[in-house]
Amino acid sequence: AFIKAGNDNSFFRHSFLYTNGCLTAKQLGPDLIKQACRAYVGYDQKTLAFKDHRQELSIRCDNLGLMLFLSSDVTAYEAYLKMKEYLTQTSNRFLLLNDPLAAALMINTREALVFYGDKSLTRKTL
Repeated sequence: AFIKAGNDNSFFRHSFLYTNGCLTAKQLGPDLIKQACRAYVGYDQKTLAFKDHRQELSIRCDNLGLMLFLSSDVTAYEAYLKMKEYLTQTSNRFLLLNDPLAAALMINTREALVFYGDKSLTRKTL
């Protein structure tokens, strides 16, 4: 399905949508919530992913919340908070390794990550 803010996105009614597309939270996230999407996690700023030997770390950071939500009884909001916590921990590890640029990229990603919708949503209530 083609998703765009302002379109009829009723296909996503009563769903949980997570996207790692940059800037999608500026318009798409709020629009989906208005159209009865239960919860939305995405980014409201541009973020950068590692494309070198640290690429697996970027993938893990991107997917942590979704995997936690799908494989446990945490709420979508708790999964989102765990993502933010993991990004902070990863940033701190980079600082200990004297890599302030990588640490800053993790903080940028953390600050860009946003949540909209039902904070009590679990996979069982979806």
